Amino acid sequence: MLTGPDVSDNQGSRVDWRAVAASNHAFAIARASSGFRLGDGSLYVDPSYQRNMEGMTAAGLVTGAYHYAYVTTTDARTQADHFCDATAAAKPHIYFLDLEEGSGDLSQWALQFMTRVQEGTGKRCGLYSGLFFASSAWLPTRCGLPTTRPGGPQPLRPGGTSRCGSTPAAPW
Repeated sequence: MLTGPDVSDNQGSRVDWRAVAASNHAFAIARASSGFRLGDGSLYVDPSYQRNMEGMTAAGLVTGAYHYAYVTTTDARTQADHFCDATAAAKPHIYFLDLEEGSGDLSQWALQFMTRVQEGTGKRCGLYSGLFFASSAWLPTRCGLPTTRPGGPQPLRPGGTSRCGSTPAAPW
């Protein structure tokens, strides 16, 4: 299995991308934006995104970008447009929606976001979530995914299709 870290401004000012690549990571995913509303009403842009993309590229890693969703602050289309704007200057190889909080059936929100990103970038957008949240909060009921298997949790894998639509096969 190929591995890679996800990063944001939470990791501090610098990531040693050459060390990441030397550790046999093939990719990295950097937060570009989120649906968090700032005091002036604008949506958040991660200040480390550009620098992280430059470092990942220089280290020869496959680059990814993610948007951390806040489904209660604004609609999916607005957040997707914001994500496309935030990634316009440093386009990643792959795009992801990071969905880790919310309640109810979030599948329509996620599909609207992912569809809008594909319209805006020409590339399909994957879903990035924690297994606990995804398997307990909304994916099983909407997509008919099993939540357990003998011996532990059911892994969620990129690629393939479900009743929620097609998900892109990741390059790793």
